[in-house]
Amino acid sequence: MISEAIVALNEKELELTSLLPDHIDIKRFRISVINEVTKNPKLLECSKRSLQNAFISASYFGLEPNSITGSSYIVPYNKEATLVVGYKGLIDLVTRAGICDSIDAKVVYEKDMFKPKAGTHPSLDHELYVEKSEQDTRGNMIGVYAVAFLGINKQPKFEYIPKSELLKIKKESRAGSNQYAPWNKHFEAMCKKTAIKRVIQTLPKNANVDSKSGITLDERINLASESSEGGEGYVHVLDEGMRYDNGKSKQEQANDSDNKESITTEADKEQKTEIRRPVKTGKFNSNGRFKSFKKSA
Repeated sequence: MISEAIVALNEKELELTSLLPDHIDIKRFRISVINEVTKNPKLLECSKRSLQNAFISASYFGLEPNSITGSSYIVPYNKEATLVVGYKGLIDLVTRAGICDSIDAKVVYEKDMFKPKAGTHPSLDHELYVEKSEQDTRGNMIGVYAVAFLGINKQPKFEYIPKSELLKIKKESRAGSNQYAPWNKHFEAMCKKTAIKRVIQTLPKNANVDSKSGITLDERINLASESSEGGEGYVHVLDEGMRYDNGKSKQEQANDSDNKESITTEADKEQKTEIRRPVKTGKFNSNGRFKSFKKSA
């Protein structure tokens, strides 16, 4: 029942209110959650804990769960609800931060006229091949690129990724072999997102804060980029904060025992969950306010 999702959200309302950016209030966020659950009833089969993880992850990133706009999605993996950040969500975060005016991503096909140039004067020219009949095509996909436009009189930044490298990224992703995963259902969109993430890494930073929590825009962008639908990362939100796992498979984690730690959560002090040692962590104070953000080994 949808009421179960509402209960899960209500229990975390204090954290959500603190974490959400100024332009998204809790009422608006609640409507987004209800819409997503209504459209995808399988989410109601997911554990309450994982739904809460997804809600808080979205608020950490400063995004609404909204599959219509493509900002971010809540996706059921087995019985676990996982937040998926769309490439449009990443673009929204970066432009909202004023880091660039816009970002565009395009797929390149073999019949296109495409000329990327590196070196001291990098440039990129892309002329799309125009099909001349219904049977004509642009040929096979050869790669994808993203361009960040920084403003008037500023040189745009771009990143090009060939298809061979994109296939390697897909293969290494957490859900790359799952036929229902985004890499298999929306391959070109995932390729665009990969290029966008890469070009974002080359852009200027913005340390401004946009919520009560004290999270900077840079931190929102970094977290949203690192945890993603491609399986490059996976976010666990525990009662004391967020822990980021770099997306290794369960087997790889089992073989990495030197880098694990045991966590006892407030929700169930009797149950311990083993996760890899976090590369990023954040904590809440006694009032549910975001207290700190730091990198850890």
